[in-house]
Amino acid sequence: IFSMVLGCWSVLVQVSTLSKESLCALNSLRADVDRDLAREIRQQGGQGVRESEREICVRTHHDAWVVVRRSRGRELYVVLERSGETLMEAHELVQHFSESSFGGIFDTE
Repeated sequence: IFSMVLGCWSVLVQVSTLSKESLCALNSLRADVDRDLAREIRQQGGQGVRESEREICVRTHHDAWVVVRRSRGRELYVVLERSGETLMEAHELVQHFSESSFGGIFDTE
């Protein structure tokens, strides 16, 4: 559960521990996104990155979803560890989370 306090989001009540596999997948995806961002900056001659919007969904070997949304210079990383979710269900869960917790600032649509 998240709450807005003085312009910063913070966890209030519920803390969940990610499995080792999910944490590794999250770190790997984060590194890939950082590399892509650095490449975009180099391609533009260090003049800054245009506002790109994207959503990347990765299914891990243990059936978790790692989702990153980049919108308006912001990044949202979500890990869904319940098995059995389809790509569309993962997308819809992240969409709902973005809208309900962050007012839709991470919407890519």
